[in-house]
Amino acid sequence: AKVKALVKNQMTAVYCVGESLETYEAGKTDEWVGTQIREGLEGLSKEDMDNVVIAYEPIWAIGTGKTATPEIAENVCGFIRDVLKDMFGKGVANKVKILYGGSVKPGNVHELMGQADIDGALVGGASLKAEDYKDGQVYTFSLGDAEYGLCYVKILDWYLVRRIDIASGMATESSLLVMLAMFII
Repeated sequence: AKVKALVKNQMTAVYCVGESLETYEAGKTDEWVGTQIREGLEGLSKEDMDNVVIAYEPIWAIGTGKTATPEIAENVCGFIRDVLKDMFGKGVANKVKILYGGSVKPGNVHELMGQADIDGALVGGASLKAEDYKDGQVYTFSLGDAEYGLCYVKILDWYLVRRIDIASGMATESSLLVMLAMFII
């Protein structure tokens, strides 16, 4: 209902799904996440999906320092894309951005972003630890045929995140302190 309300009011919904440690350890991640996707997106049209971003955030990895391996994250994000394909068709499934969130940090973002079905990252508490980021350092990663970089720049007391498309040299900026560092590539 919340996703529908946002889409109806021409807002982009970031729909977060994920399982508990107990569900993960019981091997029921796909069942749990599949149900969340089907129920949460029920009643939406293919056109509505233009305003939906899905974030896979395993509850057991949020703020715990535990991170799903790139392989685990990729498998679940690929499964989510398969469910979207069943619900809305291949075109929609390939177009919807699927993010990974759950203890994403400078040390693991490259591997996570290198996965085929992970289109971006939700970075929570780690984004507020400016000391973890070197001023002016560009962290690069590839997505499909495109290469991107994230550059953290300190200006006065603010840190800005600059996302750079390496091929075109185009950059976008957003405040590191106010955005929960959501990178949607």
